[in-house]
Amino acid sequence: MTTSFLLLTLVEWLGVGATTFILGLSPAFRRRPVKFVYPRRETIVSLSLFLLTTTLVFAFDLFVYPQGNAPRVPAPYPVEPIPLNYPAERLIQQLGLLLIISAPYVVALVIRRQPWLSAGLSRASMRAGLSMGLALAFLTIFLTNHTSTVFGGLTGSSVNYLLAMLAVGLVEETIFRGYTMLRLMDYLGETWGWILQAVLYALWHLPQKLVIEHASPTLLAFSLVYLFLFGLLLGWIMRKCGNVLGPGLYHAIHNWVLVL
Repeated sequence: MTTSFLLLTLVEWLGVGATTFILGLSPAFRRRPVKFVYPRRETIVSLSLFLLTTTLVFAFDLFVYPQGNAPRVPAPYPVEPIPLNYPAERLIQQLGLLLIISAPYVVALVIRRQPWLSAGLSRASMRAGLSMGLALAFLTIFLTNHTSTVFGGLTGSSVNYLLAMLAVGLVEETIFRGYTMLRLMDYLGETWGWILQAVLYALWHLPQKLVIEHASPTLLAFSLVYLFLFGLLLGWIMRKCGNVLGPGLYHAIHNWVLVL
């Protein structure tokens, strides 16, 4: 892991955290906490769905890359870097995986007759989430020195990867900072619920690290710590804006600029 990558990440996270704090002071971003009638039951359901989707991701990766034939990752990043060629076929593959892992949560909401608000998709907070997400996205592009790259013209692979990351950001944030974190915070308290969702978020990436990236023990340990801290930052953004669009847009751009 390069020193420049660590320093750049630190600068980005400090800038994003400070901006989130400042914007969160505005009354426009204040939201009432989501409450559930049976928080313990909701927590059990969310943890069960976490185990189910983690198993589905593992099975999907093993099916797509049988016998360890997944491409190795050459760059020292804790997320999967964009390959030199990211065709539409791989974009479709990624969207297919996201559809598979999001289906149990959608089914749970529908069967249990719960509103989208309980998954962080409140219409009332949509403007706040969108505003927060766009502000953090442009800030990230600026802080990582990718302004000229982004606005100077993109390749087809870069556009495909951006679309993939937008989908990843929305789905993962709805699952972890929306559905899971809201329930954990109601049952365990805001601080412990916030921390536990970050732990689950890091562990959820184990199939990708082991099957696709073939991460060494050292890189795997670093990746889990990195993802835990990233999960805390995303949870902080969610707590400030109240809508998964906020952390979702930032999440997408963060992943995208890593590989530009």
